[in-house]
Amino acid sequence: MKYNFDTVERGVQASKMEMPDWAGRAEQALPGSSGTVADTLSSSGEDTLKIRGVNTSQDSSTYNPSGLMSSAVKDEPITTDPSRHSDWAEDSIPLDEPDMAQWMVPATTQTVMLQALRNEYIRAGGSLTAGADGIEKPGVSTKSASFKAQKGSEIDSNGKGHIVFKDGSEASVSAPGAETIITEDSLNYASVSNIQEDIAVGSLYSVQNLANNPSDPIRFPTVSGNTGPLFVGHKPSRPSILNRASATIHSKNAQTAEFKLRSSRDYSRVIRSFSQEIPKGKSTTTFRALALGVDPMVLEINPQDGTQAVLTDYSVFP
Repeated sequence: MKYNFDTVERGVQASKMEMPDWAGRAEQALPGSSGTVADTLSSSGEDTLKIRGVNTSQDSSTYNPSGLMSSAVKDEPITTDPSRHSDWAEDSIPLDEPDMAQWMVPATTQTVMLQALRNEYIRAGGSLTAGADGIEKPGVSTKSASFKAQKGSEIDSNGKGHIVFKDGSEASVSAPGAETIITEDSLNYASVSNIQEDIAVGSLYSVQNLANNPSDPIRFPTVSGNTGPLFVGHKPSRPSILNRASATIHSKNAQTAEFKLRSSRDYSRVIRSFSQEIPKGKSTTTFRALALGVDPMVLEINPQDGTQAVLTDYSVFP
């Protein structure tokens, strides 16, 4: 078993991808003086990659995904619907108590959504950390990053919140709003909502180990009207110039989803991307990836904001 990023060398926020044994074999066989040739070999698959034959077929017009998980820390309803989570949180939090505040309702709503996502992602073979809370504390962090402590009034005035990575680098998040935050070696999603004078609610998830070719259901996170992406590994079983890939998605509404194939050597590099109309219900999107040699990659799938969706399978052949 080997991984693309060593967290000691690349920073403690690295999102690692388990690589097949054959990946990089050509570079490893070359002597150290052949650096230029090795670099050319290692990037030839990415540089020549083409996407062909994108097609989506509807399997069912009903949105009824099965196999979803709970947060395992609360007794919330098992659903992708944030309004049901919000109603449950309203009933569960004693807002008439002195230490309770209204912002705790959206924070709890977002917490159970993200923790359920975490559990589903682990079941699918990967790992991620996630959380939601008041930003002013600070209390929102993952193993990779955390929100910078700011009062709600400061966030409102600046129109943004700030994420601080473990290596000291920073990124901003529109407030209110959400951002996909991708660096060379980390995959993250963050949002800022419910901005008040003293406090705002922040939510954050960071991938630790990518789920490669997952075959168990994983929800797309829906947070305060924003729908976040999922990142999964595109892992061929052997070297090939052609991969056939399929993604099965349950969507509550017809929508346009964006697909991005990112380099496993540098996540910030989008190799190819395409948009596709996804019908309501269950559907399967297929495409072919062709290159001089198709490398392991990272697939990012972005649904439209405000939609509810579940990825139930991502397959790669060979």
